[in-house]
Amino acid sequence: MMQSTTLTESTLTSTTITTVSTTVTTTIRITPSNLLINPGAEYGSLLPWITGGTCIATIDNGSAKSGCNPHSGTKQFFGGNCNDSNSTLTQSVLLLNDTQGYTVAQLDSGNLSTYISFYQQSWSGSLAMDKAQISLIFRTLNKTLISTITTSLFSCTGNWCLQSFSYQLPVGTRYIDYIMIFTKEAGTTIDSYLDDNSLQVY
Repeated sequence: MMQSTTLTESTLTSTTITTVSTTVTTTIRITPSNLLINPGAEYGSLLPWITGGTCIATIDNGSAKSGCNPHSGTKQFFGGNCNDSNSTLTQSVLLLNDTQGYTVAQLDSGNLSTYISFYQQSWSGSLAMDKAQISLIFRTLNKTLISTITTSLFSCTGNWCLQSFSYQLPVGTRYIDYIMIFTKEAGTTIDSYLDDNSLQVY
């Protein structure tokens, strides 16, 4: 007797589900704030700026010379009412630790730069326009001079002109003196104006 055997093929189906995970990284660049206090004279006083030079720079609301109005707000820095040749306004900024938050390692890394910007305008009613410029003095913690950088003289007429510059921060810097310099070329007043000064380090 012959036996018949039937084999049944069983098919096993396997399903694989692949999940793709995507990670999105967002980088936000935070630009440090302006290190200067009262950068546009809006406090209504010169504090904490220190006057210097042979003339006394002051604050103006647009009344010193017709057409020379503040760039923003209601105040601006004005060279001064006198016959002398120049006036200055200086603010010393301490960068280290609790004051601005920079560490010694950061300041001495050689990787930081100083960025400045300001608006300048000169009264156009004179044949020789009065001028202005900015000087930066880099100092150690005990105020020893490291180096000095000074911009060109500017005499923008008819409107405000924005000037901006960047310089590598010298190793060892703990203080930066930001100095506005007003220079008379003619007349009986220093008819040069500065407004909205900015000093940043990053």
